[in-house]
Amino acid sequence: MEDHVTLIALALGCIIVAHEAFRVRKRSQVDFLMAASLLYFVCFCIVPIYLQTLKNTDLGFWNWIFRLPFERREYFSASLLSIAGYVAIVAGYYATEYGPVGKTFRDRLANKAWFIPETLKVIIALFFGVVGIVSLFIYANEVGGFAIMVQAVGFFRNQTEAYSNFGFLIKVAPFTSVSSYVFWDLFASSRDNLRKVLYCIGFWLMFMSSLLILYSLGGRVQFVFYILTFVLYVSFQRGKLPVPQAFLAALLFVVVILFGKEVTNLNVYVSEDLVGNAWEEFSTEPLSGIRKILLEFSLPFVTLANIIELVPNEMSYRWFADIPLGVAYLLPKPLLGLNLPPTVTMVYDDEMDAPIPIDLLSFGYTSMGVIGTIIVCLVFGLLLCLADLYFPPVGNKTVVLLRAAWLLYLSAQVMYGSPQHALVAGFPLLVGTFAIVLSGKYRMLPEAAGRQVLDANRYVRI
Repeated sequence: MEDHVTLIALALGCIIVAHEAFRVRKRSQVDFLMAASLLYFVCFCIVPIYLQTLKNTDLGFWNWIFRLPFERREYFSASLLSIAGYVAIVAGYYATEYGPVGKTFRDRLANKAWFIPETLKVIIALFFGVVGIVSLFIYANEVGGFAIMVQAVGFFRNQTEAYSNFGFLIKVAPFTSVSSYVFWDLFASSRDNLRKVLYCIGFWLMFMSSLLILYSLGGRVQFVFYILTFVLYVSFQRGKLPVPQAFLAALLFVVVILFGKEVTNLNVYVSEDLVGNAWEEFSTEPLSGIRKILLEFSLPFVTLANIIELVPNEMSYRWFADIPLGVAYLLPKPLLGLNLPPTVTMVYDDEMDAPIPIDLLSFGYTSMGVIGTIIVCLVFGLLLCLADLYFPPVGNKTVVLLRAAWLLYLSAQVMYGSPQHALVAGFPLLVGTFAIVLSGKYRMLPEAAGRQVLDANRYVRI
């Protein structure tokens, strides 16, 4: 059975590499489907093969992955479903791109560029900045001050019950990230020296506040992805990946993966030197760092196999009830006195006795079995294509930054696909994008400039 899993993983890897190689030769770009395919390749091609080398290895917290032996047929089923899921994602993408929806988008956006008046940009930047900063201060006051907020990140992140009526504000505070995107646009576009200085101050204030807020949320992925947004922005603007910035971003990613969880839990488990232990393990056995990184990407494949084993006997089908439930979890439950049913992630955590997120394919399977996975993947491919069409990689700087942010956010749903997690993590980006879209409009460009915007995807090289 394990040999079959390896063969299927290799076959899926060949499909993804061949497909993306063909697209790169044709379009030479970093786009939404490419980003999702890269993450899919790691999670469902590299990880299934690597996990089989870890038998009889003590992985500490990660020992939960051995709950279901790798010889079980559920892993074979998960491998087959991963191929079906990727084919469905690609089918959804191309059906949208070459279907009536894609044609409508292309016709409406052809030879046009996004325009937002400077006054509206300032209003948007200030509004989201003030909302984010005020939310941050109220939240910090509720938990006992900024020092406690920073020192007890792991404690607050692991709480399942509300610890404050205003605890939800830490999820509103990331509006500062949207503000930073707009302030950067204002700074880069302004020709007035005084305004340029003011916009620069606004950008750095929002940028540093966003880093503090995302750290306080305890989400390593959100923290790194926020910084990567600006790296991708430079890539889109220059038409190629900036090597120095990309190297620093990759280094930051590795450091956060290796030590991020230990840092956020530093003052929760005070009896242990978590960072020191992690460094000692890494320094004495460098390959343990690679193992730790790959284990972080093992969640989707292992979770999918466990979900196939649990559903529908131990966990009943949820029939996509988690979508409206995810919206309900955006509401301030303590203030409204709401007592909501558990999400699919909460139910799964109880079964596994560990905090494990639900991935995209597993969400589909818990909703409606194999058919549910295919439906979810088709819709995911559709969303990837719509985002690709709507956010051009050149032009208005705010829109280009939004393209980078959405590219990272949507690709991450391969690993974190439950609606509740997706909506909470993407709430500021979703609302911010909606406000920016309503505030601007597409304007016709001269024919040559219009072609440049329309065909920009072909010139964005890795």
